[in-house]
Amino acid sequence: MRRKRKTSEEEIKRRIDGADALVALITSWTDTHGNPSAPPYVNDEFGHAKAQEKDCIRILHKDLPAQGMYQPHEYIPLDPDNSVGAVLKLMRTIAVWKRKAGSSRLVRGAAWTVTMAGFA
Repeated sequence: MRRKRKTSEEEIKRRIDGADALVALITSWTDTHGNPSAPPYVNDEFGHAKAQEKDCIRILHKDLPAQGMYQPHEYIPLDPDNSVGAVLKLMRTIAVWKRKAGSSRLVRGAAWTVTMAGFA
């Protein structure tokens, strides 16, 4: 009997469900009218992680507005020409998550994992 192949959506959900936290990298795309736009599937992944009550943060390209249910918080603005501040804030955020979880392990460890959304 042949096994059914999982869809990419199922695999992404499985990875999010198995992770302790999610970091969503939201880069600037251009919509059909030439306007900067966020890829909707990354926002969907973020929403799925929030529904699972995971620790989440969005790294949001500076050209994009914070939108949606979590718009006023839970994002780090990213200027690709000066990313040091965003990287430092992300490091501090992950450290807070780890303290909250009572873990001093590396971010990618057997007991504590962070899933990255927005990567092919």
